[in-house]
Amino acid sequence: MKSFFIKLITALIPNRNKRRLARVKMFRKYVENEPSIGEKIKTTLDWAVDVPKMPPAGGLARVVQMMQLEILIEIDRICRKHNLRYWLDYGTLLGAVRHKGFIPWDDDVDISMPYEDYLKFKEVVPQELGEDYIYTNPEGYVCRVFLKDFALVSDWDYCEVYRRNGWRDKSRVFLNVDIFPIHYLKETVSIEEISKAIVDGIDKKKELRVLQQDNIHDVYKSIASQIYETYEKPYISTEPASRMFMSLDCIMQPKPRIYVTEDIFPLREIEFEGHQFYAPGNSEMWLFTCFGEYWQPYVCPAHNDLKKLTREQMKKLIAWGREHGHL
Repeated sequence: MKSFFIKLITALIPNRNKRRLARVKMFRKYVENEPSIGEKIKTTLDWAVDVPKMPPAGGLARVVQMMQLEILIEIDRICRKHNLRYWLDYGTLLGAVRHKGFIPWDDDVDISMPYEDYLKFKEVVPQELGEDYIYTNPEGYVCRVFLKDFALVSDWDYCEVYRRNGWRDKSRVFLNVDIFPIHYLKETVSIEEISKAIVDGIDKKKELRVLQQDNIHDVYKSIASQIYETYEKPYISTEPASRMFMSLDCIMQPKPRIYVTEDIFPLREIEFEGHQFYAPGNSEMWLFTCFGEYWQPYVCPAHNDLKKLTREQMKKLIAWGREHGHL
């Protein structure tokens, strides 16, 4: 709108060069420094909305959240039984600290585990997991626990989706909990070194996009092994260290996920949707590292498009929601 009025006003200047100069000066003064619509909305929300007091999601969005909560409860049961360490992470941790539950518009659950606990979890979960759940862990991808009725067809199904459309693909609906393995980082490795390794590893991972469909599984297993040996293993400390980093299996974007160990351990319990789960000991510091001013609105992108549910899945979703009093 401002650009239109600037053009309208300066059209009265007869000299072409002077008219152009006047437009440039006015544009720089009144348009270039103007906040975007998104920035204006965020600023308004920051001042006008008491984020922790926002009501929870409703309708089918709430049903999806509660179904994922059931998966998290099952994982917590297994971890407590086998003395395995884990903690709520990223948007799930943000929701726990700020809302005592899900962020109202979030639709997935993230937890992290030290690598040694992650390996033990993969050993015990096939035998321990209840009959309503499915566990998958294709090589080179993060471990996931799904609800059986909203799961992958096979371990490689998610890999196939990523190859075609990228990690934000919404052509499928997966109701699951992501489990991220976390390594200790060697004390001698600088942030610059590990950052470069992660960027290079992600570039290598993107080669998956150009692979032919008929050999994707075998070739990607080779790529996953090469990524680990070249871009991850050289930086792993076998002893506890002051910093940790997320495995490349979990990362789809060239951004290192570096943890300060003292922000995570010792773990503490935190309330999430009326249940107690483990969280970083200094959750607030870790959230500030992740999100900055985490008490302000943080709009995380949706992971699922419920319109992609099959008719049978939608029937099961609605039935579950009614049975558990969420619809």
